[in-house]
Amino acid sequence: MVDQITGSRVSSQALVFRLGQKGLLRQIKRGAYAVRPRSGTLVLSALDLVGPVGPDLHLLTAGRALAMHGLSDQAFRSLVVLVPVAQRGWEWQGERVKYVVQPPRRIWGGREVRAARTPTIVARPERAILDSLSHPAWGVSLGQVVRALTLSTRDPAFIERLAEATVRYDNAAAARRLGFIVSRLASTSAAAPFRVLRGGSRAATPLVPGGPQGGPISAEWRIRENVPFALLAETDT
Repeated sequence: MVDQITGSRVSSQALVFRLGQKGLLRQIKRGAYAVRPRSGTLVLSALDLVGPVGPDLHLLTAGRALAMHGLSDQAFRSLVVLVPVAQRGWEWQGERVKYVVQPPRRIWGGREVRAARTPTIVARPERAILDSLSHPAWGVSLGQVVRALTLSTRDPAFIERLAEATVRYDNAAAARRLGFIVSRLASTSAAAPFRVLRGGSRAATPLVPGGPQGGPISAEWRIRENVPFALLAETDT
């Protein structure tokens, strides 16, 4: 667009440089800039910018999504965004956007956070819980997942939505952990939809990935309780 005004790419680059020097533009990442409004104050957050500067197909998930849905009171300064092709991460006002490449068929379960020309798509609670449970490296501890589930299961319809999302997620380990946790938080009958999703393996899945090796095994859920569930239910850390 700038080339159409200046007449050449060299002139456009020079113009962008001058505007940046004057403080009228602020770089978000390579090739993307925010224009400072007349008031002089940029009120855009990293969340607002994920949609405009990234691929159309994307999904912001894990901790930040949980917090947006009121399911975590943690301050997540890292935003995990699923995309179909590799993207370079960027920082904005103290927040870091981290892109994770996933096949297009795995990028689903989100909704627009607010109306915009190019909105940011944020994972619904059930998808954010599944991602957080399956990928601890994305910054959400199992204790925080348990807390999110505790709050979510106050809505009787949520467990059904979570079970439907778990079918599509197609991860037996996640289904086992969810069934085990829901049975403890709610009831065995409430956890019943997850029973058929446990997979065929008879090997016990650790409740906390990468945690201690020992612990009692739940034969029903094929889960090794390598960290006492009571401790997870009592802490957000």
